[in-house]
Amino acid sequence: MDLFTYQDYQLEINKPEILLIKEFNDLWDGNRNKGVGDNRGYERKRAFKEFQYMYLVHDWKSPYSEFSDMERHDAAVSDTGLTDKQLADDKFKAAVKKYREMQDSRMLKLLRSAYKAVDELRLHFDTIDLQERDSETGKPIHKSNDLIANISALGKTIEGLQQLEYMVKKEKEKERGLRGQAEAGMFD
Repeated sequence: MDLFTYQDYQLEINKPEILLIKEFNDLWDGNRNKGVGDNRGYERKRAFKEFQYMYLVHDWKSPYSEFSDMERHDAAVSDTGLTDKQLADDKFKAAVKKYREMQDSRMLKLLRSAYKAVDELRLHFDTIDLQERDSETGKPIHKSNDLIANISALGKTIEGLQQLEYMVKKEKEKERGLRGQAEAGMFD
């Protein structure tokens, strides 16, 4: 479900009916959006920052979709300027949860889980020290043959991830009912 679009360097609400959903409408409330540069809250600057964060961190089409969870979060916080207090806000957390629920199909959840496992595997490879020895036996803790076998298997893992990602993209295209590079019009 494409709730947001990015045009002319601005995040826009693609489906205004999302404001019928309590969690998103709570973010849109004018009193909640009062702040520096928007004293009456009419411009909804805070809400747009929060929607932007949700898109950057949780949307499968985000430019940060290839980043790890923490990298996506850090980049989105940097881009939006949201404070820790704003990120901890209960209404914002509820809207993020609702956004994820609306975005996640079973296949997308599976893909996210697979990417999370790959990120953990990458961290494992980053920390392997082939010179590390068992203090009692003096034998290597990590065997180079095991490491080589694991690295050799990465190709199949990457192919599997690419295939799963392709299937998720096809599923999302089917949901939108569009073909090729077509974009949804105002009444699609």
